[in-house]
Amino acid sequence: MATSQPVHDAWAGHLSEPLEWYLLWGIALLTYGVGDGLSTIAIISTPGVVETNVLIRWLVGMYGHAGLIGLKLTVFFVCLGVSLYGSRIERDAVLYYAPMVLLAVVGVFTTAVNIGLLWA
Repeated sequence: MATSQPVHDAWAGHLSEPLEWYLLWGIALLTYGVGDGLSTIAIISTPGVVETNVLIRWLVGMYGHAGLIGLKLTVFFVCLGVSLYGSRIERDAVLYYAPMVLLAVVGVFTTAVNIGLLWA
């Protein structure tokens, strides 16, 4: 006898229940965007401190803090696009999770380094 229940789809949760997706991207945004962004601005605004990252040093030199924010937004939206592509097109868990986890890990690390430098 056939049942009317749908076949289980492992990806259905990613597409129909976005709470996990919003939570993980929220963590990535807070750590990478807010934590690292604000701590980097605090560091580069400190007299006598030179940014060691050549790209950030050039962007801030050319465009001020807007250059750093623009770079952060670009990286964030590229990673968001990769995650959406992995979820909706490829249905690949690595493409789905890796960008948000990578941003969160980088954000935690760089925020901790920046705070350490501010307190030194």
